[in-house]
Amino acid sequence: MRTPTTTAAAPTPRARGGIGQIFCGTGRLLHLTVRTDTIATPIGVLVLPALLLITAASLAPLYPDAPSRHALATGSAANPIFQVLLGPLRDTSSTGTIALWRIGMFALLISAILAAATITRTLRGPESAGRTELLRAGAVGPAAPVAAATITAATATAAASTLTALAAAAVGVPTIAAALLGVQVSAAGLAGIAIAVIIDQIVTTTRTAVAASSAILVAAYIIRGIGDAAPSWSWLTWTSPLGWAEHTDPLATGSLAPPALCLALFLSAVAAATIIARRRDLGAGLIAPRPGPPTARWPITVTARTMGPALTP
Repeated sequence: MRTPTTTAAAPTPRARGGIGQIFCGTGRLLHLTVRTDTIATPIGVLVLPALLLITAASLAPLYPDAPSRHALATGSAANPIFQVLLGPLRDTSSTGTIALWRIGMFALLISAILAAATITRTLRGPESAGRTELLRAGAVGPAAPVAAATITAATATAAASTLTALAAAAVGVPTIAAALLGVQVSAAGLAGIAIAVIIDQIVTTTRTAVAASSAILVAAYIIRGIGDAAPSWSWLTWTSPLGWAEHTDPLATGSLAPPALCLALFLSAVAAATIIARRRDLGAGLIAPRPGPPTARWPITVTARTMGPALTP
């Protein structure tokens, strides 16, 4: 008599594409990034704290007493250009708070751009060069590059924020305000990562991704500045991720709700980028580059199109 035999059911697509397999190899990619990115990211981490220390040292002889700092606050409040570029000056208690105001909005923009450049350099850069294709041929999941690049950029942002907070405390900013400054810088960095990680899925080259992310962040900076300069347009600051970070306001209200918006944007963008990365072709983007014209009127045009990218830094 025959005994019935059973065959094991084939694994479902969900089982084959489990979380462990999707993110497989993330640790290896992180290790590779740490070993290869030894110049740009460490320098980026040191930019903001160094800028704050240098600014505080240069302002100390210019505003040595309370009357001079009060005159600066009065003059800046009457100058709309200062409001657009630097935001309002609310605390003149020390040279450190003046320095914090002097670089504050620029620091948020720099933090966002550096974070965006970091994630693009570690995500779209290897993919454009073909290295990601080689790595994906091994035990590396489709979402591992996004995860590794995000962790790298977020860690660099956290390190820069911590060092900036310590530098602020060293130049006389109150401890709580210095800690909130670190939160503020982190929020701007997370917003930069959120924008760049989506742009990296849309375009196909590192140069285009960095340019697009930077342009969006500069536009966000300008929108925030218009909201600061025109009281009737103050609502514009809530339409800009850099405006959200600004509303942390370490020297006044010290609110943690606006940075939570940047965190929510970051988490949503990373989740969306992970989904897109699993579905698009490796090396491609959601927007395919247009082919160039079949003919050129002048030989110099051909030279510019073929040699231009190699000559551009």
